[in-house]
Order: sequence, then C-alpha cells, then structure tokens
Amino acid sequence: MKKGWMLALIALSMISCQKGEQASKELPPSRFSVNPNEPSYKLQDEQGVITWYVNFDWYIPPTGSGVVSQKILTDTNTRLRVIRGNDDTLNQMIASGEMPDIVTVGTWTSFPKIAHRWAMPLNQLADAYDPYFYQVAKRDTLAWYTDDQGNIYGYPASSNDYEDFLGEDSVLNGGPTFLVRQDIYRAIGSPDMRTPEGFLQALRDAKTYDPTIMPLVFGIESTFSESIIEMLASFLAIPTLQDGKHYERIFDAEYLRWIEVLRQAHQEGLILDDNFTYNKIEYNDGFNGGQYFAVFASTLNAIKYQLINNHNRNPNQHYLAIDGPANRNLDAPHLTASGIGGWALTFITQGSQNKERAIQLLTYLMSEEGHFTSQLGIEGETYYRGEDGLYRYTPVILDLQNNDNEAFLTQTEFPLFWMLLDSNFLERNTDISVAELNQIWHWSLGKFVPQFALEESDPDARTAEERSWIHYQEERIEAVIRMIRSSSPEQLQAEVERLQTFYQSEAIQRAIAVKNEKIAQNIKKLAKMGYA
Repeated sequence: MKKGWMLALIALSMISCQKGEQASKELPPSRFSVNPNEPSYKLQDEQGVITWYVNFDWYIPPTGSGVVSQKILTDTNTRLRVIRGNDDTLNQMIASGEMPDIVTVGTWTSFPKIAHRWAMPLNQLADAYDPYFYQVAKRDTLAWYTDDQGNIYGYPASSNDYEDFLGEDSVLNGGPTFLVRQDIYRAIGSPDMRTPEGFLQALRDAKTYDPTIMPLVFGIESTFSESIIEMLASFLAIPTLQDGKHYERIFDAEYLRWIEVLRQAHQEGLILDDNFTYNKIEYNDGFNGGQYFAVFASTLNAIKYQLINNHNRNPNQHYLAIDGPANRNLDAPHLTASGIGGWALTFITQGSQNKERAIQLLTYLMSEEGHFTSQLGIEGETYYRGEDGLYRYTPVILDLQNNDNEAFLTQTEFPLFWMLLDSNFLERNTDISVAELNQIWHWSLGKFVPQFALEESDPDARTAEERSWIHYQEERIEAVIRMIRSSSPEQLQAEVERLQTFYQSEAIQRAIAVKNEKIAQNIKKLAKMGYA
C-alpha cells in the first residue's frame, strides 16, 4: 500500500513542479532568496496587511489586539484584517472581482468546485515564494486535493488521514458521545446501557430517582438528524457502504430494533415531546442546569462551555461519557470524525495583491511554530512547558478558560484560529483541556473509523439531485420522529414502509445514483493514493 502511495506522491511532486515552473513565469519574482528548508515568513522585512474572509455567519473575527494576532504580527510582519460573511457575500465578491487575500469556506459549499475561477493554485505560489509549504502540509492531504492538472487550490482544517485514524499513536477523540449525569448514574448502580433492556431500565430508574429531570434527550448541536440517525447508527456500528455504494442505515435491522426501544421510552414518558421542538438556547440551558440524565450528544465542541458551566454549578452533577446503545454483538461504535478532506478549506485569491505574503502566512499557521502561536500564544506569558513535556496554559489563562469564556476568546483569540488547524497537534503536545472534561473527550479514543469514500459525496449544490436529496433528508428525520412517537409497533412499521416507498422514488434514486458516482470517484482516488 505504501509503495503505491509513494509512487503517487512522486508523480504529484513532478506535476506540481512542472506547473509551478510555468506559474513562476507569470508571477512576480520573489524579493527573497527562497529556500525549501527555511520558511519564507522569516525573511519578511516589511509590514503588510492581509485581509482574510471567513464564510461562516457564526464566526467571531479577531479584533487584532489579542495574543494570537499580535504574535503573528511579531513573527511574520503581517497584520490581519479578518472579516466574515455568508454565501451571498462571497458570491458578490466573486462577481465584482473585489476579493480579499485569503478566503475560508466550508468543504460542502459550491465554492471549492469553481476555485479555479477565483483562487490561485497553492502549489504554484509555494513553488514561487515558499517551498517550505510542502514540509508543513500533510502529504496525503495534498494528494487528496490535487486536481487533474496537478494543482492544489485549497488546504483544509482538521484533515485526518489513515494514520490519524488507525495509527498506533492515534489521538482522535471527542465527536459523538453518549452522556449521563454522574450522580444519578452512580446512584442507580452504574448500569450497562448497551442493551435495550438495560437502556430502558436505566431511564426508568433515573426518572424514579429524580422525577424533575428529563431521562433522555437527543442533542441538537447541529441537527436532530445527527444525533437520532447518524450518531445512533454509528454507535450500532452499522456500515455506511455496501459493495462500494451508499447504504441507507435507517432501514438496517439493528437500527430499527433500537428505534422500537426509543418508541417504548417515549410511550413511558422517558422521552418528552418538548425535546423535538427545542431550540439551541433551550437545549443549552438544560445542560447549564444539569436537567438531563442521558444525552445523545453529536458534537462535543458545541456544548463544551455548557458542560463546563454545569460542572462549575455543581461538580457532583457533571456528565460522564459511557458506552451507549450497541448492536446484538456489543461491537464497539464506529464513530466518525473529520476526514482527509477536513471540514473547511482555505484559499488564496487571484485578486490578492499580496500573494507572496499570503502563502507565507499559510505556511506559518500550518507549521509547528504557527500552531503554538494560534493555540497557545506566547511561551512564558500564556503557556509553559511542564515537566512531563506537555504544554499548558499559565494560571491566569487557565482561569479565563474556566471562568470567563468571553474574555478568554477576545483576549487570547485561541478559539478563533482553526482555519488551518491540525487538531492532533493539541492532543499530542498539550494538556489544555478542562480537566473535568477529560474523561468525556477521551472516552472515544480508538473508536473512530475513516469514511473517506463518503467525503463530499452529496449531490452538487443548485442541482435537481441536491434538492431531491435535501427533501429526502428532511422527510427522513420527520419520519424517525414519527416512528419514535408511534403508539404501537404496527404504526412504527407503517412509517418505515412509507419512508421506504419515498426512498425508492425516481427522484431520490437519481440523487443516490449521483452520490454513488461520487463515492466511486473517491474510491478510485484513494486507490491511486495507495489506500486500500
């Protein structure tokens, strides 16, 4: 496998060099004598400004006065102006030709597919201005994002390759987690909740112990679909592919077995209808007050501060991660995490007047030094190296993290620079997570399974197939909620059959055919990279 991977990498490098030579003739020459073994940002002797656009409405741009921004300025002579927007904002920028220097977008959006129209190939910029880029980029990630012309337009956040998932030193953690409130769980005997019988009895006992709590809640960190469908199916280790094609896990016998369990729980008042109409404020408030016994939490990062708030409110009522629903064989979960494609892509635009400085900045933030800056700040001021070799926040910064989330964010800016983050860096080199949450994060170690063939396999945006696929996803979650709220097994089965009929409709099958084509392309790409 590795031999094929190396051959693919050599071919990639040759193509990249050829393209880079052509691009170098078109790009202005560097003011510096670039060295493949030395990052070019160290040569930058003039101050300049880079405008960085982040295409997420929820993103909080750094003000430029925080620790990270100031350290970047010191190290690279680059002052950042970070702005945010949405798809409409970026479409207007592209149409007008008035582009920022750097753009970060979601991998699932339409923008990466047309990047050749508005972005510069990173390999061409690296060849011309900063060949050290290749030393800080992940080789498999570059191979994944290399197009048929040998160009690489975007670099991802949180790209995890096979070694990250399956290597002996894998540190992937977090992700989907089944949580229970510690005091109640222990008071009812720390039951095994992997089986239907143990699961239902634990919910009953929890309600008897404290009638005021909600025995079971489905998280809405992203959508109900993530917790009720995808997370539950992953806990049951149901495959996502069958014979190299999309497998609809919702119709799997193991999944339907557990939907019947949830139906029984709803009938007994262990799942409340309120959960199906929660907004995120209501959901988070419940966590802040420890109002839930058991929770299907699909994304831990989205509730991190709520878990901290609850622990600070009453340490005895903090949450634990435990083994939740399992299949008949009690197999370990097959959890999902950000794959080789990551979840957000960062580009340098064709309209940038600072292309050399922009590629220098990307190289810096992707490097180990840049990771220390963006996640830890300044040694001796915001972090220190412990006797065990791990890096930790200083007491002042740790106090901010634990007790003043807003000040921690604005003063340090650590949570704001994720755009080129390799999250494994933090796990391997630091001990900066809140100690009380370590058990929750580390429960999932060794439980992640790569799903590279599925990456970006949904139908393209603004197509009939995408509209059909979205329609099916919406109907699917509504159907599952109706299944759980069914008054009898027969009514549940009728809902299953109704959804199966819709799934087999011509429009949905066309969307699935497109999805399978993309899966086949991914499998072919992985084979070229030497991945089995």
